[in-house]
Amino acid sequence: MVAAHASTWTNMATELAAMSADLESALDDDLPDWHGPAADAYRQLMVNNVEAVGGLAAVSAAMAAATEGAGGLVELTREIVRDLIADLVARVVVWAAEAIFVVTIPVIASQIAAAVVKWAGRILVYTTALITSLTNLKKLLG
Repeated sequence: MVAAHASTWTNMATELAAMSADLESALDDDLPDWHGPAADAYRQLMVNNVEAVGGLAAVSAAMAAATEGAGGLVELTREIVRDLIADLVARVVVWAAEAIFVVTIPVIASQIAAAVVKWAGRILVYTTALITSLTNLKKLLG
């Protein structure tokens, strides 16, 4: 979904850039024999329009890049959290196997509880950083 939104922004940027170029080309060829204050005012207005549409193309390209960046950040955070959870589960399995053969269950239970707290803290750090980054991006774009 994020890639589709980024692609839409990219398509808008491409179309707006083409519109700006077409408008500029038409301005250069439009009414070559028209002179005087009205002609100058019209040409200045059209130059402003060309620049405005070009500016919209640049903003659309920036939105595409921001959308892709935000999507990548979310994906990276998701992968890190998933890896942390998988690592924790693997450790719990190893500790449970040790409990059967070597150590008492209360010792293993305390190790598991400590690990869950530690991993939850790490996950909280990554998700908080993600939320902060997305909030800053929203402020930047808003």
